[in-house]
Amino acid sequence: MDTFLDEVARPTPTPGGGAVAAQVAALGAALVEMAVGLGHRRRPDARAEALLARVRDLRAELVRLREADAGAFAAVLAAMALPRDSDALRAQRRAALDRALVEAAQVPLDVVARTRELEAEVRAADPLALPSARSDLEVAAILLQAAARSAMVNVDVNLAAISDPELRRGVAQAAAAIGPIPRLGAGDRDGS
Repeated sequence: MDTFLDEVARPTPTPGGGAVAAQVAALGAALVEMAVGLGHRRRPDARAEALLARVRDLRAELVRLREADAGAFAAVLAAMALPRDSDALRAQRRAALDRALVEAAQVPLDVVARTRELEAEVRAADPLALPSARSDLEVAAILLQAAARSAMVNVDVNLAAISDPELRRGVAQAAAAIGPIPRLGAGDRDGS
């Protein structure tokens, strides 16, 4: 974790906000695992085992997305560096940049989708956790909300930079399909 923090702190473009959003979501997943694991250790339960397996898989996917975010942004930077000395080269550069921006938007969209799945697991985890670990579930819910909001900021930035209307529309539809990300108040894990 300290290595990742040091990497984020470096004056380089990556890892940036998208990778941080994925890492924060992974931390939320880890808290769910811990809270349910404590209860499961004391009172073994098949529902807890199944939930733990799902959350472990989601956490691993978020770690993969953290790495994918840096790769997606590297492709954007590579496209930006393409030559633009003629109309044909400018058109090739713009097309390459648009394709890279679509991928750079898809990674945080995937982060948001995984956070949505994890939010459902937080609700399912509540009865499986010890009362003393319920505050950890609350923190997990808050981290997941922060991760989803942060990832959507990255989606919006990339979406705004896509010049091809068809590609932009596809990303906008994918973002709209996710729906709004509700704000959570203290003690309100279900977003109502």
